[in-house]
Order: sequence, then structure tokens, then C-alpha cells
Amino acid sequence: MARPREPEDVRFWRYALPEPNSGCWLWTGALNRDGYAKFSVLGEPNEEEYQRGSRWAYENFVKPIPRGFVIDHKCRVRSCVNPSHLEPVMVRTNTLRGESPPAVNKLKTECVNGHALSLDNLYINKQNGSRICRECLSIRKRDRAYALRCSRIAIISEYCKHGHLWSENTKLNSAGRRVCVSCDKENKQAYKRRMKFFLS
Repeated sequence: MARPREPEDVRFWRYALPEPNSGCWLWTGALNRDGYAKFSVLGEPNEEEYQRGSRWAYENFVKPIPRGFVIDHKCRVRSCVNPSHLEPVMVRTNTLRGESPPAVNKLKTECVNGHALSLDNLYINKQNGSRICRECLSIRKRDRAYALRCSRIAIISEYCKHGHLWSENTKLNSAGRRVCVSCDKENKQAYKRRMKFFLS
């Protein structure tokens, strides 16, 4: 015969260890891979399931957690299950309160190039809500436009205005300017034809 399951509050206090200096209730039981308390409860229909110990503590000692809200540890100790150190917040609020890259970026007052992230110099990405420096964005656009113009000039400058490749048909005239050999040859032949026509 299976041993009767202990009440959840009894099992909770078996693993919750109050720490007098910080006031945290440190969880000495199982932790998930992120370091949060892992507490087994009876679900429906009477099947064991796991939930975070912090959620169980808040819902049993304070009040139910609204749908869509998560628990934020105000003490920043992930294994703490003291309800007074816990607060139900939206996911975005919880993310920005932590130490994740979005939270770090939110505290920045300047972009990586030293431009002030003030209201008149900010562009908000509508897809993910990230902040973009308008001045850096303008500089990148100008740089791309300049690079595109340079690439077009480089492509055009490989050929003369009649499409002959400069590298194979280049010579310098008396003024030191680049002259297309093929074009120069064609111009001389056309000149001879015109002169022959007029003299005939």
C-alpha cells in the first residue's frame, strides 16, 4: 500500500529555509535549470506535476496570480520563496528588471557611438520595441548611398563611353588624359572617310 502523500504546506516548509540576514526563504529542495525552486503538486486528475515554488508560495500565502503574469524576485535571489520578496508582473516588466541584454540596454543613455538616446534622437522599432539611434541610422544610410555611388562609378569607369574596356585600350594624349585606343582608331578612320568624300 502506497504511503499517504504529505500535505503540500508540510512539504513546502521542509524545503523552505528562512535566512535571517536577508529575509529570504531559501529553497533547499530541487531547482530547475535556471535556479528557481521546483515544487511538486497534485494536478488534475490527481497526477503529480511540478511548478515553481515561488508561484506556489505567492498563491497560497498572498493571493492568486493573474493570468499572463509571472513572478518577479525583488530580492534578485532566484531560489527565494518568501512571498514578501515576490511580485506578479508582466513578462516585459520582469525582463527589464533583470540583467538580460534588453534590461542592460534600457539603462543606456548613449548609443555605442556616443550619441544621446534622447526623445528627439530615438526611433522605436515597431516589431520588437527596441531603441534605435536616429543619428547612427542617418549615418548608415549616407554611408550605404555613398558606397553605392562609388560602386556604380567604379563599374562605369572600367569602360569608355562607347563600351570599350579601358585596361586593354588606354593611352595618354599630349595633355596627359586617358584616351581609348579603339575610339581613337575609329575616329581617325571616320575622319579619313569624310576627307576622302569631300576631296573626291
